[in-house]
Parts: sequence; structure tokens; C-alpha cells
Amino acid sequence: MTLRQHRQHGLEKTVAYLNERIKTLDALGNRYAWYRLITFLVGFGVGIPLYWVSEFAFWVIIISTIILFNIVAYQHRRVESSHKKHQIWLDIKSTQLARMRLDWDSIPQTSFRSDNFDHPFEADLDITGKKSIHQLINLAISHEGGELLRNWLLQQSPDLADIQQRQPVVKELSALSGFRDKLLLNFKWVSEEQLEGKKLLDWLKQPSASSALKWVLPLSTVLAIVNIGLFILYWVIQLSPFWVITLSIYVIIFFMNQGITKHLFKNATLLDEEFGKIKAIIKFLETYPYHKSSHLAGKCHPFWEATQSPSRYLKRMKRIVAAIGFRGNPLVWLLINLIGPYDFFLARSLNRYKSALKDRLPQWIHTWTELEALISLANMAWLNPQYSFPQVYANKQSPSDAILSAKQL
Repeated sequence: MTLRQHRQHGLEKTVAYLNERIKTLDALGNRYAWYRLITFLVGFGVGIPLYWVSEFAFWVIIISTIILFNIVAYQHRRVESSHKKHQIWLDIKSTQLARMRLDWDSIPQTSFRSDNFDHPFEADLDITGKKSIHQLINLAISHEGGELLRNWLLQQSPDLADIQQRQPVVKELSALSGFRDKLLLNFKWVSEEQLEGKKLLDWLKQPSASSALKWVLPLSTVLAIVNIGLFILYWVIQLSPFWVITLSIYVIIFFMNQGITKHLFKNATLLDEEFGKIKAIIKFLETYPYHKSSHLAGKCHPFWEATQSPSRYLKRMKRIVAAIGFRGNPLVWLLINLIGPYDFFLARSLNRYKSALKDRLPQWIHTWTELEALISLANMAWLNPQYSFPQVYANKQSPSDAILSAKQL
């Protein structure tokens, strides 16, 4: 049995095991669903009639039912979580098996199809499109990663230095199937949709909040403090209601400058979805136990060498978006902003966050995009261990006079 056949057999066994495990988890999940229903019906069915017999017995039964119901619900959630994880693993391994068997219907299709027939070999060699080399190789979960891989495959004059930098990383990654699979698992756990790094970069390029914020925020803050002080004096010592005047000025300034925050907050909420997709991936790349002298560690150094970890920035974004969420409740939003310039403070926080990400985010996305393309090549090498890494030389540096030589084909 060749190494390729051995790996294919291993994938077949893994897929069979995962299918059986998922069936077991399905049955277990159904049982827990019934346990929850029975616990609720029996607990409240017995407890409620007891209220007219013994109030103490009623509360004992009800509290016990709630506790037992939550225990069963917790176990049910664990089963569902395990089911989801096994289903993702099954999708990953099944796709790997499909790539080995050239089962095109089971290999995810890519959207990278060019209508440029001027390229000397894109169409002739089926580099892109349906049933293409790109479809067979591409593992990228972002549009940019798949596009970079396509560009590499279509290079007519590849750069020798780039090839020599990529090959050692691809060789290392080809031996790290666990690293590759867990990276896919972490992403698919969060989202099945393709990652769009361009959305994040476009957000960085957009103008920040208006310069008016520099005077609107301090003025609104002072007015808010004066409002609160005058309101307290009005209630405590029956001072004339001057707070009505300052509050009116505050409200006018606040609503006249809502344009500062409206567009900014809308984009922040949309971008939180994109950041949520990469949160688990970034955390994995930060905490993975790299061998410090490895080529992979060098490639991923923007994640693990950062003075402030990328995941910390994502947490800050999450907190800001959660704070913006109060806008979804008009009454709560209005009350908070009457007390103080809540929206303007958030706008300033978001501006500072964008400034902090201005240099970091493009580097993270570039590194991640390149890593995706390298992982795609490494996975192809793992699926086909009989393939060889070519030795590429610069002009006039080849040990022979041949332009291209091959051995043991």
C-alpha cells in the first residue's frame, strides 16, 4: 500500500467513524429533548396542584424542577455542541476524501472564473473555473485567499525569491494536518459564509467621524454636567428650573450633530460580523505552540509577536458594538443620551480604535491571506505525497544545461 493509499484509507475510516458518531449524538440529543419535556411537564404538573395542599411542598417541587431542567438543558447543549463539531469534522474530512477521489460534485466550487482568454494557459490547462486545478486545490475561507492562490497559479514569470520563501513554509504545513484542519474547524464553527477581508480594509479607508466631534463632545459633556447639577439643585433647594434651558440647548446640539455618529455606527455593527468570523482563527494563531525557529512561526509572527494581541483588539470592537446596541431600544437610548453625550463618547472610542488598527489590520489580513494560499498548496502536497517539490534555479545557475529536467517519472 502506497502512502497515498494509506492516507486515503485513513480518511475513509475517519469519515465512517464520524458518520456513526453523529448518528449516536442525534439519538442522544433526541433523548435529552424528551427528558427536558418530561421534566417540565411532570415537575409543574405535580407541583402546581400541591400549591393548594402545601405551599412548602409546592416550592420544593418547583425549585427542584427548575434545577433539574437546567441540568438536563446544560447536558443537551453539550451534546448539540459536540454534534456540530463532529459535523464540521465530517465536512472537512469528506471534502479531503473527495479531493483524493476527484469527486468534483463534492468539492466546493469557487467563484474564480476568468473570461480573459488572452492568458496563455489559464483556459487550456483548466486553471480556474469548474473542475479546475484551482477548485481542486483551494482551501481558502476568504475571497482574498482564493484570489491570491489563483494569481500564483496564473503567474507567467514567477519570482524566484518568492518561490524560495514559500516552499519551506509549504513543506512544514504539509506535515501539519492537525494545524490545517483545526484552522478550518475554528472558522466553520463561527460561520459558513466566506470571509471578506476587503470589507474591513474599506472600513479603515473611510473618513472617521467629523472634526466637529472635537468641540461637540467637550461642549456636550459640560452641558450635561451643568444639567445634572441644576436639576439636583432644583429638587433639593427649589432653585428655579434653569435646567430646562440648558437641557434644551443640549438637546439641540445633540440632534443637530447626529450625522457624526449615524454612518459610523452603522458600519461598526456590520463589521462586527466580519470580525466575529475571524475571532476564533486569530485566537488559534496567537496561541498555537510554534517552534520558534520554524518557517511557519516566521510567517505568523504578526499574530504571536504583537505587543498587543489581535484578539484584544477584537474584544474592544465587541465592547464598542455592544455599547452601540443600546440604540436598538429608542427609549433607553434617549434616556442615556439625556444624562450624557453617550453617542459622542462612543464615536470617539471608535475613532481611536480605527487609528490603532490602521497599521495593524492590513498586516493581519495580508498574513492571513497568504497563509490560506500556502495551506492550500500544503494540503495538495499532503493528499499527493508522490508529488515532488521542484528545485528552481535562476537563469544560468542550473547544474545542467537543460531548461527543464525530470527524473523517475
